[in-house]
Amino acid sequence: MTVDTRRTPHNSRINDKNDSKTDDDEIESSPSASASVSASASSTKIFVLGCLSYFTYTVSIGVDSSYLSLYYKSKGFDGTTLGMIYSLTPLTTFLTVPIWGILTAAVGDDDRNSNSNSKRNEKATGRPFQILYLNIFLATMSQISLAVLDEPIHMMIAIVVAGIFQSPIKPMLDGVIMDHLGDRSNFGKVRFFTILGSGVGTNLGGLLLNMVQQSTNGNDDQAITDHRDDDNSSYYDYYWNYALKLFSGFNLLFLARFVLTMLPLLCIRQLQIAATTKIKNDNKLSSNHSREYKSNKASNTFTATKNKEGSTSILSMAQGIANHCFRDTTHLLFFTCIYIAGASGGVSDTFSYLRYQEAGCSTTHMGQSKLFSSFAGGAMFWYSGNVTRLLGIENVLVLSLILAGSRFSLLKRMDHPYYIYLVDLIRSTTFGAFWSASTIYASEIGPPSLRATVLLLLNGIYNGVGRSTGAVVGGKFQALFGTNTLFLCCSRINYALALVMGVYLYYRKNKQRDSNYVDSVIEAKKVK
Repeated sequence: MTVDTRRTPHNSRINDKNDSKTDDDEIESSPSASASVSASASSTKIFVLGCLSYFTYTVSIGVDSSYLSLYYKSKGFDGTTLGMIYSLTPLTTFLTVPIWGILTAAVGDDDRNSNSNSKRNEKATGRPFQILYLNIFLATMSQISLAVLDEPIHMMIAIVVAGIFQSPIKPMLDGVIMDHLGDRSNFGKVRFFTILGSGVGTNLGGLLLNMVQQSTNGNDDQAITDHRDDDNSSYYDYYWNYALKLFSGFNLLFLARFVLTMLPLLCIRQLQIAATTKIKNDNKLSSNHSREYKSNKASNTFTATKNKEGSTSILSMAQGIANHCFRDTTHLLFFTCIYIAGASGGVSDTFSYLRYQEAGCSTTHMGQSKLFSSFAGGAMFWYSGNVTRLLGIENVLVLSLILAGSRFSLLKRMDHPYYIYLVDLIRSTTFGAFWSASTIYASEIGPPSLRATVLLLLNGIYNGVGRSTGAVVGGKFQALFGTNTLFLCCSRINYALALVMGVYLYYRKNKQRDSNYVDSVIEAKKVK
């Protein structure tokens, strides 16, 4: 039987119809494909802009924050006052982050109540960024007001105000990047640039401070007066030296903080544009999937219903935190470790740079050490997952406590400027592995519904309660017994906790092994 393949009018109409249908399918699928490509490009752009935003922001705050203890010492403050001052920022952060979270959630609820999708998307991408712009600017202005304040009480007020506005910046930036990042596993690589930016900013601040101090020491008022009647170059020298005297010392660092703040604002603005573009592309992709739209609508309805039961959910959340975090010995020991690590960080932030200065370190040494150690700390963040898988979470925590104790021992014995490089290297690498392992451990406590709350508790214990009490108690202790005794006690506390954790984990491991052996014997008897 042969098939007639001649082009009859009937076959021609069928072929033309099929061709037109194929063309329609290609035309219909091409916008989806182009939108998918655009979404992928937008995710890559958001990743790059997120890295730049974090880098420029940490450069701007690192240029002066690392040298504030030296600035306070130049004002004549004692150890107790330094401890009080350094406790304000972590304590303010701990108290205000939940409030900012509630305000941000309220803004999100208003955005979800918008009538049209376009308006809702515009507000969803605009409101968080507007809060970021305002907070970065106000935090910077409050911080640089320290340049014109002399009384400790006035400085404390400025520090509290700066802490209020600075506390939500990193969490909000985390949320914005995580919401629009294509592959969330790359978020650790984004945070790598926070460590790098902090090192670059500290190094830049040290170079500026050292340059100004050398220029100020080499040119007094009489030398400036002698240059007035010279040639044109002498006039330039006169005005340059006058500007150096006006922005002498730490005032130049506050000026650099103000100027460098413009860079993260520009990067975050570009990030906002990229996020808006990505949402538009996502809407094009989701417009062809009505089922997903109905599912999201039902999810929003469930969320709105859940928000009406606020008091009940808060009470149940508090009970869940108490049950999962503080009634288990292992979890309780874990949070004790987090608190001691935070308190040690508060002591280190308050008195380590003073010890560097006593050992003869220049601001150039301090900046270079911070820069070099930031590369090591960033690399540890980058490969922290591999380190945690290799050693285990509990072993990483014990090793971090041992290294923290050795760091305080080096600070106590520090009698040469080059000790600074080893001390900063230990701290940066330890923190990278420690914080990654702590975040992984905390995220595994309790059900997924409590994960965000447990992580907030982790951050509050370390950066809030731990660092603030460490600064206050450490400042009082230093005023009574001296810096060497303070570092010695911190070293012994970290060593003691590492020993307790090591013994407990060894005992628990053996107990679990014996329990597994008994269970296997029972199962074998049942089989027989």
